[in-house]
Amino acid sequence: MSISFMVGPHRVRFAGKTDIGLVRAHNEDSLLIPREMALAVVSDGMGGHAAGDVASRITVETIDQHYRDTARSGPNTWPFKLPSLEIEKQRMSVAIQLANSNIFETAAADGTKKGMGCTVDAIYFNQGRFFIGHVGDSRVYRIREGRIQMLTEDHSLLNDYLRMKELSGDEGVHFPRRTWWSEPSASPTRSTSTSSSTPSRSAMCSCCAATASAACSTTASCSRSSPPATASTPAATS
Repeated sequence: MSISFMVGPHRVRFAGKTDIGLVRAHNEDSLLIPREMALAVVSDGMGGHAAGDVASRITVETIDQHYRDTARSGPNTWPFKLPSLEIEKQRMSVAIQLANSNIFETAAADGTKKGMGCTVDAIYFNQGRFFIGHVGDSRVYRIREGRIQMLTEDHSLLNDYLRMKELSGDEGVHFPRRTWWSEPSASPTRSTSTSSSTPSRSAMCSCCAATASAACSTTASCSRSSPPATASTPAATS
């Protein structure tokens, strides 16, 4: 399935796929292919923990609902007057924090779901830019001019050690807790990484959640649209 939207001078096409893999009995990944706006989300349930599929579904549904609600009313930044780019970053951050709260409250109310959690990567195109929200060790990549660039940083114990130079790259390959997360979406105080960048023609952004047992991804590709012949002003460049 794929769908496209006009975002400024760019046409952004979205497509997504998830696969259960060969190890687990059920799929714990969830993804959002946009219907109303240029928003895509990938969430990977914590494998081996209770109800990872529930956590990822709550995350995707909550972020989707928050964006649809604020599309009608606008994000609430009272009492602060923020620049438009900061408003969009806050909008993304609030969406993920709401999802985290819903996961935590659901787990607290149902003992069978205690400890559930998930990663999330969300990408939203607006104002000639794209905005990324990130929690955990799923990733967002940009593929452009034959180069692949990772746009997020893993919230993992391994990456924390590498960043603090407690491990070398070679030691990281054999690190016994490579899949331990330092920042899953499952606690009442979780923080969110947000960023923004400018799309460009013939570039592709991919939100990925992949392990040895399963994979899930949503891809957004950008192409430059020519202005119509009747346009009185040229399209803006990115």
